[in-house]
Amino acid sequence: MDQQPAQIASHRGPGRRRWLGIYLKLSAALLILSAMQYILFPESLAETMPRFTTGVSYSYGVICLIGLYSIYLMMNWRRLGFWISLLTSAISTALNVVFVSAGSAAIGVLIALPLIV
Repeated sequence: MDQQPAQIASHRGPGRRRWLGIYLKLSAALLILSAMQYILFPESLAETMPRFTTGVSYSYGVICLIGLYSIYLMMNWRRLGFWISLLTSAISTALNVVFVSAGSAAIGVLIALPLIV
């Protein structure tokens, strides 16, 4: 019985943890940069997209920060992190359809897909 927990821990495999860790760290870095862009420079986005107001930009920034928290939870193997990430992905996809375009929403879904699968 003493060997069984060690086998279960090794069954998850270091490869899975490594690739998942790389994906989560890359996502965290991109979320930090995105949150900074949305919160610190909302005017630059409003200039390029007229429907993208500063309020919407701040909403995206908050979603990025919540997504960053979900990545922290997933790095600590908490299931809640996955569900929060799924929720923020759904909200940002809906906002992308309304305020940006359906094409960018589809790209966001494709980027989030490896986390779901």
